[in-house]
Amino acid sequence: MVLLWLSILMSLLALAVSVQGQPGFLSIDCGIPGDLGYTDDTTWMSYTSDAKFIDTGTNKEIAAIHMTQTLPRQYRNLRIFPNRIRNCYTLTPVIKSNRYLLRASFMYGNYDGLDQPPQFDAYIDGDRWEIDLPSNSSFYAWNEIIMVASLDYISVCLINTGKGIPFISALELRLLDNSTYLAANEYRSLRLLHRSHFRQTASGTTIRYPDDASDRIWTVWVPDGDGWTPINNSSPVNLWSDDYRLPLPVINTAVIPSDPNNNLTFYFPTNGESKWQYHVYMHFAELQQLKSNQSREFNIIVNGDLFYGPFSPEYLSENTIYCDLPLSGKNQVVLSKTTSSTLPPIFNAVEIFFLEPLSATPTDSKDASIAKTKSSSMLYENRRFTYAQVVSITNNFEKSIGRGGFGTVYHGQMTNGTQVAVKMLFLRSIKTPCQGSNEFENEVQLLTRVHHRNLISFIGYCQEDGNMALIYEYMAQGNLGSHLSVTDNHSNALSWDRRLRIALDVAQGLEYLHDDCKPAIIHRDVKTANILLNERLEAKIGDFGLSRDFNDEFTHVSTAVKGTFGYLDPEYCNSNNLTEKSDVYSFGVVLLQLITGKPAIVRITNSERISLIDWAIPMVVGGDIRDVIDPKFEGNYDMKSIQKVAEIAHSCTSQKSIDRPHMRDVVVELKEYIINEKALASAPGSGGCMNSGPVQTSSEIMSYLSAR
Repeated sequence: MVLLWLSILMSLLALAVSVQGQPGFLSIDCGIPGDLGYTDDTTWMSYTSDAKFIDTGTNKEIAAIHMTQTLPRQYRNLRIFPNRIRNCYTLTPVIKSNRYLLRASFMYGNYDGLDQPPQFDAYIDGDRWEIDLPSNSSFYAWNEIIMVASLDYISVCLINTGKGIPFISALELRLLDNSTYLAANEYRSLRLLHRSHFRQTASGTTIRYPDDASDRIWTVWVPDGDGWTPINNSSPVNLWSDDYRLPLPVINTAVIPSDPNNNLTFYFPTNGESKWQYHVYMHFAELQQLKSNQSREFNIIVNGDLFYGPFSPEYLSENTIYCDLPLSGKNQVVLSKTTSSTLPPIFNAVEIFFLEPLSATPTDSKDASIAKTKSSSMLYENRRFTYAQVVSITNNFEKSIGRGGFGTVYHGQMTNGTQVAVKMLFLRSIKTPCQGSNEFENEVQLLTRVHHRNLISFIGYCQEDGNMALIYEYMAQGNLGSHLSVTDNHSNALSWDRRLRIALDVAQGLEYLHDDCKPAIIHRDVKTANILLNERLEAKIGDFGLSRDFNDEFTHVSTAVKGTFGYLDPEYCNSNNLTEKSDVYSFGVVLLQLITGKPAIVRITNSERISLIDWAIPMVVGGDIRDVIDPKFEGNYDMKSIQKVAEIAHSCTSQKSIDRPHMRDVVVELKEYIINEKALASAPGSGGCMNSGPVQTSSEIMSYLSAR
């Protein structure tokens, strides 16, 4: 009786919430006019126009033939992006460090009469999002990812890859309980492959809000053949026994083997994608009230190995078991009853995810090469601002936040509230305006090609009556050099662990420029002043004014020596031959600065200065590394870690470029030491299975589920 009243109360609460709005929900119908909004007849959720989240694109309607009565309202309209290569939504408000479910939906609907659904790429906060798009005009597709918000907004970008005009139908953001889906963290996200519950028939069985308070979409898994028998219980399951709180229509149904002597067996085919790691959530609740002489106990076996068990679900009590599995090929999961069990295994619901590392180099080289072939006038005009707009964005250049070799950087704010940095280049104030203009145009041309979470995001530019401006994302913590030069307050100094993470961020940005951009890009001015930090102290490389394309068919680029003294590759200085190893040398200097806290040129006396390499490397090689470590650490560091990074720095700053590693090798070394030993070791779900229960929580994995 108590559970019955609890079920009624929860239903009333869900109804009340649906009437008042959904806290933590952002529901955007893309392509409807800016002044429109509505309450969905099926879910009772409030949807708004996307006009205030993006300022590009054109509204369209799908063809009338596809406007069926059963089609969800969000698929009737769409926003298309025919002009720019890259178009981005800025989703706000967002609670930083919280977990979110982000869903993007797409229906082409032959809006243009061509009956040719396009293909394009998507990114979230600079990381590639592998999305499924509809294959014909009458289909629609939705994609989900579970992620941790790194800022107070989430950026969703659509990238034109030359295979049709990008479009989108809906964006939905759902705040999750932060004690769930712990495998999604600052190092990785979870991309949904399958979410199912089990019952007798498939009719009318897609379940979401308001039944699911988190608006997860559950589809039905109907057993094939006679191997499974569906069961259910009309009494409500106690959802408060587990943080995942599945909808009652999901957890109140299950399957058992038709033959009580058999196991429940599932297959997770991975289509040869052995590079992926998977997370699977298995949700259980006992739906049959067992007699005193009955028991249900089983083990979870993956590819012949015991991963969890023995396990006995509690009566009308939700339990979640998660597995973090490195899978390849066709993988078998068996729920096998123990010898002491009188009843066969039971299974209520499953969620399967791909586990996608963050900070890995996004594979958007296609975007880079396509952007290169576009006419520069078309590419530039799509991001062009007037000088009057720049004045408005900066509030008449009210707040200066820095100064570079060719101008002043100002704080600004876009009309949608996004904070930006505006670098002004006044040619009339420069002794060599031709050089300044060339670097400006070079930076605009390169920035339109690159998309990576460790490279500064380019928003636009202005070129009007001698006034030139570059508009970037705002980096609240300034540049790395200013942090390393702090001397008055050691409590504000960057910790060694944070410096390690910054080193990996920078290495990944350079790896992307060298290996994934086609043609490759050499930055040519890697230094602490050009490494910018956001409010989470995550690093992004900026200032591409000196950067150069580098064709893979050649071993080097012959060019005049440019860069910053103390970071310049000696081989480049002597030969004028620029290679990607020149960036590697500069990165090695940055690593030494992270260890020592010293500038690239060290003052020995008032009149004597020496390069950081000449000062530090002899002590590193001679075993006196303690003499070069930044005293601001105050002993809070791991000597083994310092020694490892010093060895990498020594290798990177070899006099001969042939002796230096590639950035991809540096990334591997840093990841192995930083992520594997620190980040992943502390993350849940590092192997095997765990039971969430009333105390522990679970994690997830994506994959395609088939059953036998």
